[in-house]
Amino acid sequence: MACPFQRLMRLQPTWILLLLLPGACQRLEEPPQQVDPPAAAIAPIGGAPLSAALELLEHELVAAIRERLEGDGMNSFRRAEAISDRLLETRYPFEWLRAGSYSVDARLRQIQAHSDRVLAQLRSGEPREQVLGEVNLLRRTVLELRRDLAQGGGPAPPPLERLLAGRDTLNLLSGEGPGGE
Repeated sequence: MACPFQRLMRLQPTWILLLLLPGACQRLEEPPQQVDPPAAAIAPIGGAPLSAALELLEHELVAAIRERLEGDGMNSFRRAEAISDRLLETRYPFEWLRAGSYSVDARLRQIQAHSDRVLAQLRSGEPREQVLGEVNLLRRTVLELRRDLAQGGGPAPPPLERLLAGRDTLNLLSGEGPGGE
């Protein structure tokens, strides 16, 4: 009785290749890419006051900048990005900012989009210094919103339909003249 190796040696080289081919053609396992956990797992801030969420966001951005987006700094930025994803779930103190008559919701969406863009830059391998500049800009945007929130809320601007209705826009905005309130 011949051992399996001796039987293999008697096969023609073509058959040997066909026997080895399935193993050789198996796709090499790629190292798994890091998949970020859902934002809800990283940043359980739903229903929290907006001011607390923005403070936490700023804290994570400062940590990311301090570590230059390396090691723990990258983890801090991932937490910051997750927090930005959840900002719309927080409790706003008012709907409209007195500073600039701007919607709180719109400003939060801008912060959210900016942090998503920075994360995309990091994942695409853009130069670290360039991305770090964007993180600094994002932090300044968060600081500006915190400052504007401290100034309090104001009335919503007149609806576009009223502005387009043909009334004198300056009088309407100032509250004077016909149609003003």
